[in-house]
Amino acid sequence: MNKDWVHLNRTTEEYVKEAWNFVKMAEKNAGTPNKILCPCKDCRNFSQQSIEMVFEHLVIKGMDLTYTTWFHHGEKIASDENPEEVKMSDAFNLLKAINGWSDKSFNGLLEILHDMLPIDNVLLKSVYSMRKFLKTFDLGYEKIHACINDCYLFRKENENEDKCPICSSSRWQEDEWTKKIRKGVPAKVLRYFPIIPRFRRMFRSPKLAEDLRWHFSNKSEDGHMRHLVDSLAWDHINDKWPDFASDPCNLRLGLSTYGFNPFANLSSTYSCWPVMLVTYNLPPWLCMKK
Repeated sequence: MNKDWVHLNRTTEEYVKEAWNFVKMAEKNAGTPNKILCPCKDCRNFSQQSIEMVFEHLVIKGMDLTYTTWFHHGEKIASDENPEEVKMSDAFNLLKAINGWSDKSFNGLLEILHDMLPIDNVLLKSVYSMRKFLKTFDLGYEKIHACINDCYLFRKENENEDKCPICSSSRWQEDEWTKKIRKGVPAKVLRYFPIIPRFRRMFRSPKLAEDLRWHFSNKSEDGHMRHLVDSLAWDHINDKWPDFASDPCNLRLGLSTYGFNPFANLSSTYSCWPVMLVTYNLPPWLCMKK
């Protein structure tokens, strides 16, 4: 598939011709008649437009150059294994394994494993290098100060406030002995993991991109409910928003929360309640508990 045309001068005849060929190709693979995701520099595949409007955007604004694999528009994703993806997968698994390990002891294990593997292996040799490597993939989180009674978030236009406008509790910690407010030390912090970058990475993975479309072609035909796609609620959403339902890449999310005791320490006086979005596009063995 020729992609060199996206770098051409947009006023040239060749660019205009290739842009039109692109939208016609995308139309053949579109879930919605005469509508496709617009990959221009402004829309960046976040909105559906008519093919005429997408063509106009490509000529006037140009293609988003960070969109290099056109999987939203019919390009087949290569399944070749990428060494960088292998290294990232290893880093994830190793980070999970360090629960309860000190950095020093885990660094020792990594060095031993690295020496046991072939000379050209890409296993990282320290916890620090793992964290540094993962940081390049935008896997971090945002810290948002919260009211100690869980009724307010100090963010956006409210990020400079010192008291909760609902219960009047201080945003800052109170010293246990002097009872003085320790300004700058938040009483409670919400950690937010941005979802948009994570969904983009999921669609860049050939296997996950296929799994995210599973719901579109695997509805039960024998009357038995095996997944939410077989439910009346799913059909109701499809009937109410047919444009949304027609594109298999649109995501169906469920909000849930679950409490657990960090580090399985039974003597701990606190618990953690993560709030999670479950992606119901995925097959039942990935999005549902056994």
